[in-house]
Amino acid sequence: MRNRFIILIAAVLLFVSAAAGFGETSGWTAGFQISSEGFTEGFSFEDSEYVGIELFLEPWSFDFLTPALNTGFLLPVSSTMFADSVYKAEISLELFALKKHIFKNFIDLENRWAPLISGGIMFPVSNPDQLLLNLGVSPFRLKTGSGRYSILALDVVTDTAFSGVAFGIKIFDFRLFLF
Repeated sequence: MRNRFIILIAAVLLFVSAAAGFGETSGWTAGFQISSEGFTEGFSFEDSEYVGIELFLEPWSFDFLTPALNTGFLLPVSSTMFADSVYKAEISLELFALKKHIFKNFIDLENRWAPLISGGIMFPVSNPDQLLLNLGVSPFRLKTGSGRYSILALDVVTDTAFSGVAFGIKIFDFRLFLF
């Protein structure tokens, strides 16, 4: 478990240092993220809806492949026990940001269609040795000046032995920059 964590940290640092030379700042770098998620039964997920509370870092802005890091917890709605929550850390890439798109009239703010793909790790707080891998896609995502809005994002979760698969859906995902 410790070796995997060291490899993950090294990969993140390499990714961030490589991207630092190519990006330009957008003026906003970090904020919080709130989401409403649900998963199929499997692994350590409760048969419940989860509320995601996360922090994110998006220090650079590109026309294509804008990177971001986020970390936080998925808290089950049906339980008040923190031990039932799931820790999550992800690296995500905003594929592109189109100004002219078919979703432009969904909100009044000037926006761009900015689909996102992500990958990361998860583990139940009650069992940190059960490392899970997740891949996600957010095809219906809009980007405004200080916020990101996504609906109906999909997640695929598996363990490190690829012994099974759980599927997840984010009903909504809202990111707001604070800094």
